[in-house]
Amino acid sequence: MPELNSVFRDEIKLHLSVRETELGKEAYRHYRRTILLFDEYLCRIKHDIKEIPELVIESWIKEVSEGISLNTANQHIHYIRQLLLFLLNSGYNCFIPRTLITHDTYVPYLYSDEDVKKIFAVADSMAVTRARKKYMWKKKCR
Repeated sequence: MPELNSVFRDEIKLHLSVRETELGKEAYRHYRRTILLFDEYLCRIKHDIKEIPELVIESWIKEVSEGISLNTANQHIHYIRQLLLFLLNSGYNCFIPRTLITHDTYVPYLYSDEDVKKIFAVADSMAVTRARKKYMWKKKCR
């Protein structure tokens, strides 16, 4: 188990042990990394009360989102929401942030009919300089 040092270290350890059984190996690795970033943040700002106010969450989101994609930032927020809901259900006062509205940023390249014709025309016009015959050797069955 990673080193946790914040005021919520015991609760986070319990939460991570539950999530480890629920998530796959890779999903848990990403989840744990986000939770560790949040624990480090709580230590760095010297947060020593057992509640998470809105200001703490908003400043952490601003810090963790710097220089990363909107989708990755939203994933961090989603993971922290899970922890905060766990803490809230455990009796601690926590602000639950809203998730960001994200859109898929992948833009596929689609070939037009004209592009496909040009590709095949170039492929058909290519000359093979040294063609080799491939022989299939059959093994004798005994």
